[in-house]
Amino acid sequence: PIALPWRFSFYTGFGNIMDLSAFAVPAGINKKDLPFGVQLVGPMFAEAKMAPLASRFMKAVGGQTGAPV
Repeated sequence: PIALPWRFSFYTGFGNIMDLSAFAVPAGINKKDLPFGVQLVGPMFAEAKMAPLASRFMKAVGGQTGAPV
């Protein structure tokens, strides 16, 4: 039963196993025009408190998500 949930949390799956909250947040485009991101990790059940922080961080770095077009 872990296969499907693991696919949805590829970048934050370790947090689920360790009872942590984790957000993968886009952080920009590197010098090779590839997207990169950061991970915000917090205590269990902290998603509601972390979501605004993740949103502010994403807006501060330009808010770009995904690969460049």
